[in-house]
Amino acid sequence: MLSKFNHFWQDRRFANLQMGKWANLLLLTTVIYCLLLSVNQLMAQQLPADSSSAATAYQDTLDVIEQQRRLFSENYRQASSDSAKTAILSDVKSFLINTIDRKLFPFWYGTPWTFEGHTTVPNQGSIACGYFVSTLLEDLGFQVERIRMAQQASELIIKSLCSEENIRRFSNVSAETFTAAMENSPEGLYIVGLDMHTGFILKYNDVLVFVHSSYLSPLTVVRETVSTSEILTGSRYRVVGNLSEDNTLLLKWLNREEIPSRTN
Repeated sequence: MLSKFNHFWQDRRFANLQMGKWANLLLLTTVIYCLLLSVNQLMAQQLPADSSSAATAYQDTLDVIEQQRRLFSENYRQASSDSAKTAILSDVKSFLINTIDRKLFPFWYGTPWTFEGHTTVPNQGSIACGYFVSTLLEDLGFQVERIRMAQQASELIIKSLCSEENIRRFSNVSAETFTAAMENSPEGLYIVGLDMHTGFILKYNDVLVFVHSSYLSPLTVVRETVSTSEILTGSRYRVVGNLSEDNTLLLKWLNREEIPSRTN
């Protein structure tokens, strides 16, 4: 009888020990789950704040651009000589080049490309190549028809902005020939239209880059060297408009003059 009692007692102790192990494991699992849940909730709370901060910073940048445009406009209006006006337009050119490259483009890098993307906020939603061009022009202060322009053929976008004397066309020339032509072109901000694509070419301080919303990997807004961009070098037709050398366009920027989209 005593032997049976001892066996029973040992079995109970073993069962209690096993139950204790399971209870501890359950408690540890619960603690880990709660910690992970708290981290996830914290991250979820922080992400909108980060996005909101970036959007606010971008809008602040646009506000600064507009303030500077007003200052340029007033100085131009008060200029008493042609040489003074020419100097102001030169400053406007430098301002637009530096602003789009250093203040606007960095916000947009990594924004996803989709064929129908049309976001107006960097890295929120997606953006197609035409919308990338028209949106950046609008954010830079040009009074373009953002939606209509984005849906046009790339050559029409350029013709809407630039006079014919500031447009160059390259048909069935090699990538090397095109790159050499751009290297020998004046420093400035250009729009380039390709077979089925569009984007910006920037040339200044020995920099020659193609900034666009790419339909090839990584399928985002990217900054590429002109000579190595697969999309740019692979196009058979290239049309280039020099925005920063077109004084008529610069005056439209100064005066907030509407820029209608051409249809032919």
